[in-house]
Amino acid sequence: MNGAQHDSLMHDFAERLLKITEGCRTDMAVPEELTAAVTGAEFDNSCGDDPSSGQMVVSLKREYGKNSLAAGERFNLATLIAFARLGARFAIEANKLIEVA
Repeated sequence: MNGAQHDSLMHDFAERLLKITEGCRTDMAVPEELTAAVTGAEFDNSCGDDPSSGQMVVSLKREYGKNSLAAGERFNLATLIAFARLGARFAIEANKLIEVA
């Protein structure tokens, strides 16, 4: 995978994460309609977010009311932690506190 492909995958990952968590507070006090489950045993992000690969995957599900469809996304846990580290590094370097909405 070249740099442009990697950047494209990470951009897609970030967009999916932001979309499924839209409306959540920045401190992740999540709305009632968002649920999460972690499956898998391997802590590595080289195999993506396919739960059949044995990788640790976080599955997020969002209900949009009793009469509407649910949306779901899967995220590799190691990649989520990598994103969290980037955000933490940015917050420290910018000398900013993470604001709670």
